[in-house]
Amino acid sequence: MGQKATIYPIIGKHLSLIEIPTKGKTKKWEVWNHTKDEHLGEIAWDGGWRKYVFDDGYLKFDADCLFALGNFLKKEMEKRK
Repeated sequence: MGQKATIYPIIGKHLSLIEIPTKGKTKKWEVWNHTKDEHLGEIAWDGGWRKYVFDDGYLKFDADCLFALGNFLKKEMEKRK
């Protein structure tokens, strides 16, 4: 009998994660917009980056990239207030 995917609680306002069973020691997750039931991409180990990255099929972002984008968005929203 195969391994089952692990569904994680909602993270943030619109995101949920589903852990996909793998045979290796690294893990893999699907990222979903649970509000629209839309697959956004995957989080998986990237050998070239030597770390986990978010991959939407076109672009790859590590935690530092996503953090920097988030900070930029917050600063721009503060300017609008």
